[in-house]
Amino acid sequence: MNSAMPGDLSQLLSAAARLRASGADAEAVMAYQQLLTLSPGLPAAQQALWEMFYHSGDSHLQAQNFDEAAYFAGLALTLEPNHAATALLAASAWLSQGVARFALGKIDESEALLRQSRYLCPGLAGVDKVLANVLAARALQLSDQGQLDLAAELFREAAQICPADDLVRHNLFRLLINRAIIFYNDNQFPEALVPAAEGLAMEPDSAWAIDIHAKIALQAQGNWIPVAEGPMVVPYLEMDISYACNLHCDGCTHYSDYSVKGHVEFETGRDWLQRWSARITPKLFRLVGGEPTLNPRLVDYIRFAHRLWPLSIREVVSNGFYLDRHPGLFEALGETKTALQISVHEESTAYLNKVRLDKLKEASRQFGFALHAHYGTEDDFYRLYKGKGSAMRPYDDKQPAKSMAVCGNAGCSTLHLGRLWKCPPIAFLNNIEKKFHLAEVPAWQPYLQHKGLGLDASHEEIRDYLAPPQYFCAMCPATRQGGSNRTNYAL
Repeated sequence: MNSAMPGDLSQLLSAAARLRASGADAEAVMAYQQLLTLSPGLPAAQQALWEMFYHSGDSHLQAQNFDEAAYFAGLALTLEPNHAATALLAASAWLSQGVARFALGKIDESEALLRQSRYLCPGLAGVDKVLANVLAARALQLSDQGQLDLAAELFREAAQICPADDLVRHNLFRLLINRAIIFYNDNQFPEALVPAAEGLAMEPDSAWAIDIHAKIALQAQGNWIPVAEGPMVVPYLEMDISYACNLHCDGCTHYSDYSVKGHVEFETGRDWLQRWSARITPKLFRLVGGEPTLNPRLVDYIRFAHRLWPLSIREVVSNGFYLDRHPGLFEALGETKTALQISVHEESTAYLNKVRLDKLKEASRQFGFALHAHYGTEDDFYRLYKGKGSAMRPYDDKQPAKSMAVCGNAGCSTLHLGRLWKCPPIAFLNNIEKKFHLAEVPAWQPYLQHKGLGLDASHEEIRDYLAPPQYFCAMCPATRQGGSNRTNYAL
């Protein structure tokens, strides 16, 4: 002890030492803290107090009392901030706390503790692995919430922290490719190329990445690509494989709200698709309806479309109610890299319990297919004709260019009855013609006479038919008519 130390400090220090020796740790700590208040930086008091905090922290850590261990280690660290053993103790306590918080699902708390641990002791065994997993879990949460850019940044950080973690890298890869698909579906082709190229660089042997990147690069070349001695590349094609639907959405452009029956037998649809695949290649092909899951051969359609157009983006658009009717559906979606888009028409608890998006998200991760949820808006179902049922009449505004400009179906070319149609409203008039005796109404005559394009159409005829407005576009309103109440769905 320093001989220059005042007597009262010497007495207090001796008293604190006796308390410590007797096991009265709480009283000893208070005594040493009082000494440091009287004489800041007093070496003997600071050393003794550090030893007590350090050993308490270490004991709690060995006993797996992680919160207490972190508390005492933190106190020891304030006394000896440059002491390697103290730093290791604090970092170990924070690591253990972080693991415990992660197990409880407290991802934000876990992330903060693990970042502290890694900053204090970068080489601590296990911290990189756990932090990477925590960041990946948070990224998945953000991905489910639609915050894909933030999710990608966290996945990138996780991959940098723990480059050997294959699961983190693969999740980042899948998110990048799905991000590219979303940009692609929004016709943002330059934006789509960025994540597609990054994903391809991560897994250059992935057939999925190669296909997606090739499709996006193809889109970036332009919307209409006549191929000499081969099929013409067109922007979009869909096919109703079922005309019936379990929902009756007011204003359905496929007229499924009128209880239309039936579906396209697979042998018939396969023939249509086979014949048209020699004429056109869609950049995006969708199996739709009605409700496509009401066709018992949905899985066969998915696999056949993949064989015909392996480089096209392919999707199934469903309301999600009857997916469980098709054994092997998720496997087929994953194996063919066909996306599933769920149209969420209503957000009530009863409706969402039918769709079970949480289970579909699990399936998309397990089987490796892209999943998109499209939440309905009033713009999805707007008035294409006046009246209802037998009283329905075309708007006949005589302004086809204006009608097409406000049309939500512009570009939705459709394969129906073995022929190519510009849009669903003109294609599916035949499904309700007899039901409502439309042929007897003069206003419908010009539109009922239209029969789409046949297989003998040239590239130029297909392009000139699908791209510009046609006379029958005047069937729909030249000014957008207000959307229906999107919660008006009959289950």
